[in-house]
Amino acid sequence: MRIEQTTELDGKPRPEFDLTMWVDDDGQVLKSTTKSFGGLVTYRTTESAATAPIRAAEKLNMVLETVIKVTHKIDKPEESRQILYRVTLKDDKPAEVFPTDRRQTLRAEANKPSVLLEVKTAGPDQGTAGPESVGDEYLRPNAFITSEDATIRQLAAKAVGSTLDPVAARSSGRKMGRSKCQREELRDRVCTGERGGPDTFGRLHRA
Repeated sequence: MRIEQTTELDGKPRPEFDLTMWVDDDGQVLKSTTKSFGGLVTYRTTESAATAPIRAAEKLNMVLETVIKVTHKIDKPEESRQILYRVTLKDDKPAEVFPTDRRQTLRAEANKPSVLLEVKTAGPDQGTAGPESVGDEYLRPNAFITSEDATIRQLAAKAVGSTLDPVAARSSGRKMGRSKCQREELRDRVCTGERGGPDTFGRLHRA
């Protein structure tokens, strides 16, 4: 059976998070497709097939495959605190793809199919504070955040140490993420390489 899942956020459709699933009679998802990450297809399989060694020709670097390059080099991207992009999408409307929040805004250009995307650095004390605590459903491991994995937990502890400050923890994690992953098994399973800059958020042309 085929199931179409649609997504809304704050009452607004977010088609980029829509999901198409194929399930069996017991409700198990056998296959799913989404536009996220530039288009992603997942299949349900056996544990032995999922954990089998990956051949070199089949390896996929999710970072490199989903980065969309800008037409001009951004000088010192890590030191930039504000930047303006001109965004043109072939099949989608930018207003339905890029969220507007305290760190980025969209504005239309007169008589042009493109929009201007302005991105600003937002500090930890800016915006409306969130709740002091969240439900357990937001803390459980999932397909994208495998927080129960022993290797992930070990590297996370190494990155943030004993700090409980999320801002300090994020800063420590970014510093660690700039170097190549040193563990061979992690490199094949999670991510490799350098951090992504602000030029990775869409089909962008620098204004």
